[in-house]
Amino acid sequence: MLGQVPRIAQAGSLQTASPAPVPLVRVTKLTFATCFINLAVPSTAARVATSTRFFQRSGTTAAGAVSAGALDSVFGFAAQIVLLGGFLLLGLGTLGFNGESSVEIDPNMVRTVVLVIVVLLVLAVVAVVAVTPVRRRVVLVAGQLKDALAVLHSPSAVVRLLACNLAAELLFALTIWTVLRAFGQEVDLVDDHHQ
Repeated sequence: MLGQVPRIAQAGSLQTASPAPVPLVRVTKLTFATCFINLAVPSTAARVATSTRFFQRSGTTAAGAVSAGALDSVFGFAAQIVLLGGFLLLGLGTLGFNGESSVEIDPNMVRTVVLVIVVLLVLAVVAVVAVTPVRRRVVLVAGQLKDALAVLHSPSAVVRLLACNLAAELLFALTIWTVLRAFGQEVDLVDDHHQ
């Protein structure tokens, strides 16, 4: 039962990120549905596709639907950074790496990747400037995206996004800790470093 509670916190974050009002119960069902879809499709792709279609059917524009999932992901990452930094600053955790790093980066490969990215960006800009239908579409989507990101203008919404994601991360950690304890594994809730 405890393992299902973090989904409600995730749903609270998604509900806050949505530009259209959606009941928490429906968004909670979405988070559970995404878990099952993840079995057949890679996690990020499944989440984006499912949440985009869900929010579109709830009355949100395509850009708004995509932005809701993106905002939730960004704040989820921010919550992980806040937790990691907080635990490290409070002395509750450590970072330890086993083994040596033997990854060598080829400078020519880096130059090639950067060059390809720059060429693609230039081609995209030229397409937007030179091709009228593309330019109209980009302006339309940019306007929709601006409306969709209006949630960031509300300090209470920003706090709720971060708080829901923090709660989800802590609840997932508590769930894993509980399962490990049930199997007789002695682990710290914050840190896996043993003396």
